[in-house]
Amino acid sequence: MRNHSREMKKLNEEIRNIRKTFSKKECLHPDAPHNCRGRIVKAHTVQKRGGLTKIADDGHVLAPNSYKATTEFTRIGINRASTFTGFRKYHDDTLFAPIEKFPLNLTRRHAFLLAFRVVSHEFFLKRRAVEIQIPDGTPFPEIMLKYQAGARLAITDLETVHQQMGKALKSCRFRDSNYYAVEFDRVPGMSCSGTPCIEFDFHGNRLQSLNRQDALEIITFSILPFRENRGVAVFAWFGKSNVNKRFIKSLSSLPKNDIPDALVRFAFQSLENMFLAPTWWNNLSDATKERLTIRYDSSFGQDEFAFIDLRPDGVRSAQWKVTGKPRTNVAV
Repeated sequence: MRNHSREMKKLNEEIRNIRKTFSKKECLHPDAPHNCRGRIVKAHTVQKRGGLTKIADDGHVLAPNSYKATTEFTRIGINRASTFTGFRKYHDDTLFAPIEKFPLNLTRRHAFLLAFRVVSHEFFLKRRAVEIQIPDGTPFPEIMLKYQAGARLAITDLETVHQQMGKALKSCRFRDSNYYAVEFDRVPGMSCSGTPCIEFDFHGNRLQSLNRQDALEIITFSILPFRENRGVAVFAWFGKSNVNKRFIKSLSSLPKNDIPDALVRFAFQSLENMFLAPTWWNNLSDATKERLTIRYDSSFGQDEFAFIDLRPDGVRSAQWKVTGKPRTNVAV
């Protein structure tokens, strides 16, 4: 009992240190530090208004708690969910106004802004991750060490893309912005965003190796509410990418009825920044929850690069369907 209490005290202390590291403030706008006005704010990576509010239950959503051996999805207020201190208020308000204060349109510019916010968030997280000090005796040290190793691999590629997109933003040139989006017939039971590491496509074919020496090709992925109680999943990237085009082609070749579940599988095993509707998650069977949690935890596995097949696994969890044709500016 005494040893357990000592371990819990050490774990809670380590959690506080990690949270303190991730609360560091910096502005990632391409104009920074020039023309910076106001304080650093907690910027939402998934829209609060019209986004998280659409899936919330009494102002709360479910978020992954990975400070245990097996992830649990616990309640969190939408004011705290999906925030990071990566922009000053002036830049956050002006830069993302087109997708925050007005209805989202699936255009190159809006897809670019979604992608830039996701890339900025991931770049911020990876920079914080490598700064974490892991003292001796830390509970689950292998998880933290693996997370830091992945962050070191990704940070250079993210920085390059962030700089390229920053230059395009300053010149208002979005012609190199690419996107592929599928619309759903209702608000999905989840909202998420991130820069997943694409290694295999939806048919199990290898597209790139994550342990290669040259730069990885970056793609962003978001699921969010969209127009009149519907939803949308958006893949977006900047510049040419054969890997991303092949990945999207594998998705577009799936039967329409299989796409929602394929995207749920992809989100759970590829993203950290994920928030669930309590009503949707709580109504799933225990077996389905367990299978999805295993997918989520696979990214923290013991193998250097854990892999779970994206192909159908018999789990049906998505209660939303694809409607209409994909919206894209990419030939697939």
